[in-house]
Amino acid sequence: MKKFTLLLFAWVFVGATGIGQQNLVLNFLDDVPQRMYANPATLSRRGFSIGLPGLSGIYTRFENTVFNPYHMFERTSDGTAFRTENFLSQVRDYNYIGMDNSLDLFMLSFSTAPYTQWSITLRERMQARAILPGDLIRFPFIGNGSFDTHGNTLDFSGLGLSMNHYRELAVGWHHKSDNGLTIGIRGKVLFGSENIDTKVSEVQWTTDPDTYDWTFAGEMQVNTAGVWTLLDSIEGNHPLDNNQVMSYLFSTQNSGLGLDVGVEKKMTDRFSVSGAISDLGFINWKRGVRNVKSSKGEFAYVGLEFTDGMITSLSSAGDSLNQQLTDILADAEDEFGYADNENNYRSATLARFQIGADYMLFGIDSLTSGSIGVLFQSEVYKGRLRPTYTIAYSQNVKRWLSATIAYSVIDRNFKNLGLGLRLNGGPLQLYVATDNLLAAVL
Repeated sequence: MKKFTLLLFAWVFVGATGIGQQNLVLNFLDDVPQRMYANPATLSRRGFSIGLPGLSGIYTRFENTVFNPYHMFERTSDGTAFRTENFLSQVRDYNYIGMDNSLDLFMLSFSTAPYTQWSITLRERMQARAILPGDLIRFPFIGNGSFDTHGNTLDFSGLGLSMNHYRELAVGWHHKSDNGLTIGIRGKVLFGSENIDTKVSEVQWTTDPDTYDWTFAGEMQVNTAGVWTLLDSIEGNHPLDNNQVMSYLFSTQNSGLGLDVGVEKKMTDRFSVSGAISDLGFINWKRGVRNVKSSKGEFAYVGLEFTDGMITSLSSAGDSLNQQLTDILADAEDEFGYADNENNYRSATLARFQIGADYMLFGIDSLTSGSIGVLFQSEVYKGRLRPTYTIAYSQNVKRWLSATIAYSVIDRNFKNLGLGLRLNGGPLQLYVATDNLLAAVL
């Protein structure tokens, strides 16, 4: 029993990730078991490793493609000024705000043959994305009457929020064959907690250039699960009792499946190529479901009517305006056919794929080497690709140290300097990696 306890402690892995983008640097950091999250076609040099909560992988990522203080504000002789033109020049047709969090609750990796390893992981994960159409962001600055720039229509289509909070239980198989081909597969069972999925989002606002009448057209559909129950509990309206807390933590009603697949091929002694697809999967939402949907419709607003009687009598004006607003809202609801239901639905996890190559520049021995690598990675969100390009240099020193410096172009942002460091201290390993060291200042 004493020997088992020492081994259990010996292979705990401590990890933390700074503000980063999609595990880019982790792809190049040698001999880190959590590297399999980026590409499962990786083999650790260690025959047995284990990670426990608080002593294992922690991953945090935040993205913001438009609201950058560096582009929004400037110092002047009078203080701080808003850089309107510069800010608007950064606005794209689709702008993203998002975050990813992952916490290793348990991680086990072990070898059953010299080039075959198995892994079992349990992770708490959260993925969130918000899409802000360019016209929505420009509207406060240009209004709805900028016909020269945008014609007579503001297009808010694509506006939406997606959020997935779930627990992931994965079993992985990682094998290297005699011909230099390494294959990794991680099958996953997913247990959902909360979800927001904007299924349909089409909204246009048209202003008539002669009469200035408004016409709104489009449709919306938003599916949610578990969100309202959690909000009610936080606000204290319907606090969760002990049984409900346990049901929330260990519920299997919102379940799904996922898959990670990766390959790596050693072409020569120095050159290798790789590819992977990660987080391909879905969750069926059945517990705490609420859906909001409007039909495709069109609604015209021609303004409010002011009569002479309204001008002379404030009480008459108030009653008339209230009635007009009530009628307008009723007409809008009739046109768009608002509906609220509790239908079960399915949502996809946020998948990504990548291809890469690595060339060893020099190798003093089998454990000390320097290499350069390139990586193309893209997530697939709402049918859109969001590509990332990375070039990195990695240095390995024996078994105890691995360091990586990387430069990335992330979603057309060119100011991304990444760093990674892995240290082995006896039985323990510490690693830290960030894909954007300059995020806080640029």
